[in-house]
Amino acid sequence: MGWRKLGDDGQDLCRSIDYLLGGVQTLKSSIQSGRRLDGEGEMKVDPKKLWCSGLHRDHTGDSSHPTVEDAKIALRQMKDAKSLLSSISKSLDDAIQTVTDDTFDDCRATGLSLLPDDVLTDIFEMYIELSVGDEELLHSTLLSPYILASVCRRFRQIVFDRSDLWKHVFLHFPETRLLALKDRCANPIVHVGADCKISQWESDKFAFVHLCQQWRELRLAYANGNVGHLYFERLKSLIQTPLESLECLSIANGIKKDEDGDHATRSSIYLDGDGLRTLSSWQMPNLIDLELRNVIPMASMQCGNVSSFSLHINDRRKETLNMATFQNLLQSMPKLQSLSVSLNVSARFDTSSDTRIALPDLRSLDLQIIGSTSSSTVRRLMGLLKTEELTRLVLIFHEDQNSDKYLFLGWVYALVPSNSGPRHDNRFARFKKVEDFLVDIQFTAYEEFPFDDLFRALPNVQNVSMTLSEPEHAVLFMNQTGRSSGLLQRLRSLRMKLPRAHPDDFADGMRDFEIFLGDRRCGEHELFQLELRLSCEVEPLKARLYDIIGEKLRWIET
Repeated sequence: MGWRKLGDDGQDLCRSIDYLLGGVQTLKSSIQSGRRLDGEGEMKVDPKKLWCSGLHRDHTGDSSHPTVEDAKIALRQMKDAKSLLSSISKSLDDAIQTVTDDTFDDCRATGLSLLPDDVLTDIFEMYIELSVGDEELLHSTLLSPYILASVCRRFRQIVFDRSDLWKHVFLHFPETRLLALKDRCANPIVHVGADCKISQWESDKFAFVHLCQQWRELRLAYANGNVGHLYFERLKSLIQTPLESLECLSIANGIKKDEDGDHATRSSIYLDGDGLRTLSSWQMPNLIDLELRNVIPMASMQCGNVSSFSLHINDRRKETLNMATFQNLLQSMPKLQSLSVSLNVSARFDTSSDTRIALPDLRSLDLQIIGSTSSSTVRRLMGLLKTEELTRLVLIFHEDQNSDKYLFLGWVYALVPSNSGPRHDNRFARFKKVEDFLVDIQFTAYEEFPFDDLFRALPNVQNVSMTLSEPEHAVLFMNQTGRSSGLLQRLRSLRMKLPRAHPDDFADGMRDFEIFLGDRRCGEHELFQLELRLSCEVEPLKARLYDIIGEKLRWIET
């Protein structure tokens, strides 16, 4: 009798099943008696007794010996049993996958059902906000609350009980929808002109929208300055002030083509004429958040209580930037606490006066410089601001095809002049009270970065977050700030994000890491976070850093 594969004969299959059941029963008895499969010595289950007990020699004096034929039979049984186990294992895998597929949606719904109402509400609000913020998903804003309400009874109850889930009101909504929203949310966010052309403007829709005195936020968007003037002309008779509930105002000029297909060459980022008079007439006593995109009013606005202001200018035309207008705009917000400015411009400020503005409450500055924006433009802008009282600073430098390393260095020295004072005299530091500093450098056309000059202007910084496009700049940072005395003496946490970095990039720079961390007195550190791209070769670097930093190391792979 030779070896053979398990056939399709029913009797053979039944015998193999009986053989497996007998072995499993023996295993169960052994485990019940205290033995284990993973045990050692006498406590370990004997596999020979388990699967081929007939070949086991008894030590009681029995002189019979198993024959070669007995061994062949035992081997055949075990091989047939193993083949059968493989088939059973595959069948079990198929069953697991089938049940998983059949119950996936139910399990996911069950998981959501375990979340408390307030957490589900937060998730729903994020879903709706994502729809509003994405032009491709904007159409779904019409239906998103209804989609959520159609899932189940509990979702429907949450959606209809939370007024904020119905807060977005678009002028192009059907009249029935506008009327329904008046009952569901008393203080809405009103969107005007977000995705409709001026020729499709339906000003009579305002009769179905909440009274303007109830609006918590107004988001006005138009294709270009010419269209913007038409929008303000129609809003003049529709919006009655004071806008007592208005807390946030956003105005965006897309600088796109006119409806006849011609570029808006005569359009300007500056709002003047009747449009300016309309905007200037709006009384907004409780406005705290103002955002302007490619829009600069030529006269002051009634927004004396604004605490957060964002200005984004993305205009590659050669229209001169009016310094006096920008000064007047900032001066109309004496209670400003947070200022964010993003510049991607080809033009420069004119030669009008640039006296420093008194903003006694300003504590946070976000500055984003992009493209071919000149260093003189950055310098004139910074000349308006008193930065000595800032406690938070964000700098973002992004290149484009027109950028070069000299332009980039010009931006840096427009912010932190290297000759502003004695080398280690903090009295001359431009940002001497900044504790939280974030810098994002997406710029490859430069060979080195003056980190020492930058951090000399930040003598009291405690928390630093850095996003660097080139990994060698991280080593350069460690080298400069680790060996230059007097820098980063109060550092508590450092976060470094290096999206292009590979562990090999640090092979030659680990000594600089060690020197830097040693100079920084690691015992006073609270956190050192390093974010690299995913790699299978990170363990040696991670282990070495862990030896230096210990539990304060936070490692992230993306």
